[in-house]
Amino acid sequence: MNVNQVNYLNIGLMLGSCAAAFVLPFQLFLFAYAVLGPLHYLTEISWLDQHGYYAGGRSRAWWLVGLCLLMFPGAVLFSFLSPFSPPFLVLAFLVAYLFATKSRSPLLISALLAFFVFGVFIFWPAAAQLQIALAILLPTLIHVFLFTGIFILVGALKSKSRSGFFSLLVFFCCALSFFFFPSLSQGVSSQIQEMYAPFAILNSFLLGHFAPTHAVDIFHSQAALGLMGFIAFAYTYHYLNWFSKTSVISWHRMSKRRLVAILIGWFLAVGVYAWNYQFGVFALLFLSLLHVILEFPLNHQSFKMLLGALRKS
Repeated sequence: MNVNQVNYLNIGLMLGSCAAAFVLPFQLFLFAYAVLGPLHYLTEISWLDQHGYYAGGRSRAWWLVGLCLLMFPGAVLFSFLSPFSPPFLVLAFLVAYLFATKSRSPLLISALLAFFVFGVFIFWPAAAQLQIALAILLPTLIHVFLFTGIFILVGALKSKSRSGFFSLLVFFCCALSFFFFPSLSQGVSSQIQEMYAPFAILNSFLLGHFAPTHAVDIFHSQAALGLMGFIAFAYTYHYLNWFSKTSVISWHRMSKRRLVAILIGWFLAVGVYAWNYQFGVFALLFLSLLHVILEFPLNHQSFKMLLGALRKS
């Protein structure tokens, strides 16, 4: 497919994701996270590996894996049991910047950054709260919505195609629609609420800040359903956007051995979710966090490409 065809395909995927999120926001999210999510993690990590993780070499990616391992024991999805998980995530984002910019002394600078990040977290409560907010939002909505929007914008600027800019407009219109139009959902069953429980901190955090109430209801109020629709749309389209880009970035080009390994891993992951959803969330947590962190250097390079494209336009 050419660029325009991919853009129009993505517009259709946006509208379809948006419509489904209006009707069944919680169910759509749970389905997309369990079925599309693992395949996205595995194929994206494979593609990043083929490109040296955009970090100046594969060996540097091990530092990001190490930070993910250090953060992981304290994280049960977004419920941080360890006070050091948020600064580890912020540190990984800053270290990824050094790798993406091909810094000559990334390890020395990383050590200095580590002292700074942890010092701020421990001795400056206001900044510590900001780090916690970033730890909740960076691997979730910033990753699936903001960075996806930036990738769409960079692609539109590079190709200078009207369809690209139109797809960006549709993307943001779909996202904003959840805050202006009532959801068609009438709430969810106790079973769905139980399955969604590991993710509830994201909804509670956002509703508590932007729609504060005495008791935050994340499952039934109109504000809660609108927010969930936005989250479901962002996640679902984020995954579908990746799968639609095979002809653009050719992530599907890999050895048969790697493809078989990915498919086996995907089938096993979906099977675990089908057996016990909450156990699946925990079992796939490290892989979920890892694909976010390994993408950080590419995110930084995307910012650089965006600034370069804006200067040329």
